[in-house]
Amino acid sequence: CVFCLRQKKSMAKAETLEWLEYSKRDFDSAAFLKNMKPLPCEIICYLCQQSAEKALKAILVENAIPVQKTHDLTVIQKLLVPAIDTTIINKECALLTNYATITRYPYPSMQIEESETNIALLYAATIRDFVHRILTD
Repeated sequence: CVFCLRQKKSMAKAETLEWLEYSKRDFDSAAFLKNMKPLPCEIICYLCQQSAEKALKAILVENAIPVQKTHDLTVIQKLLVPAIDTTIINKECALLTNYATITRYPYPSMQIEESETNIALLYAATIRDFVHRILTD
């Protein structure tokens, strides 16, 4: 939570907190949409990717690393290395990156199932928790 970050690390830059707040909003929106019928699977997965992207970019901002215009979470990971070991979230970044674009356009061959939304929410939460630990240690 952003409030927790402010308490634990008062040195966090205002811009870092803003990226984290946007990440939280995307995640909360995705979680809220899980109650919708019919289930907007594509939007939920997209918001999960966006949440993870903004959380990872918060680490860049906090460490004065230029933020690149990319939706590829694996590219963002590479910007953090060697300062931060991100291998623990490799699987999550690889999967969520797929949702940055394929969910935005009507490709019938790319139908997303409800079970994928559960995984996307879990993976986004995992990345957000990882970022929180990095920024508060």
